Amino acid sequence: MTWDGDLDATPLSEDMAPAEINRVMIATRRIAWAKVSELRDLAARKAEAKRAAKVAYAKALLSADGPVEIRKAHAVIAAADAQFDYDVAEELVTACREALDAVHDDFEAVRSINADYRAERSGRAS
Repeated sequence: MTWDGDLDATPLSEDMAPAEINRVMIATRRIAWAKVSELRDLAARKAEAKRAAKVAYAKALLSADGPVEIRKAHAVIAAADAQFDYDVAEELVTACREALDAVHDDFEAVRSINADYRAERSGRAS
């Protein structure tokens, strides 16, 4: 039984042949490494966005005139777009980490099924 990628027709791991389970494990590891690479890129973008937000805030604060409260309000408004970019980058990093955790859970489940199959085949299963 092979899987064509149709999520509605996803075969149960218990119904897969050992070779198919191994292919699923390898594909899952590839997905995990792709997520790690994506996470690196997103983390770098998050750091750049944080720096941009802090610089925009500081420049606006230093260039504004008036009492501190007015200068801070001006800086918040001036840095709002940069802060939004940072907030989005932070959420993307969080989502990517959660996706990586899910891929890890998938791999562990398939690995456990594969171990059970090997134990049954060798007669060590209880």
